[in-house]
Amino acid sequence: MSNPLRAEKSLTIDGKEYTLRPTLACFSSIESRLGKGIMAILLDIPNPNTMSFTALRVIVNEGIKAGLDGAKMPAPFKVDQAMQEMGIALCCNFCAEFIQDGTKGPDDDEVQEAKEGDVPKT
Repeated sequence: MSNPLRAEKSLTIDGKEYTLRPTLACFSSIESRLGKGIMAILLDIPNPNTMSFTALRVIVNEGIKAGLDGAKMPAPFKVDQAMQEMGIALCCNFCAEFIQDGTKGPDDDEVQEAKEGDVPKT
């Protein structure tokens, strides 16, 4: 289960829920594999002239790897299939939210909800 205070996102692949975790190592790996900084990648996502399906795959795969906690990585074709089923527009939004939410801290309302027990703290 994803934790919104950590800016985690969930993606169901072949009936199993995977958590994408936006860690520094995750973002560093995305930057390395795509050859540009994470904010430049974020700005490229809504631009059809600069965004590629390969970049979306890198973002999703690195996010899943960061959130595995010892679980097995899904087969690459299953990840691709889940992204295709989501559709390119929603996949772009999903990846943009993952990066954007992962580069900012939780807002005051999210912290208050966690203190009240509405959101898991870990």
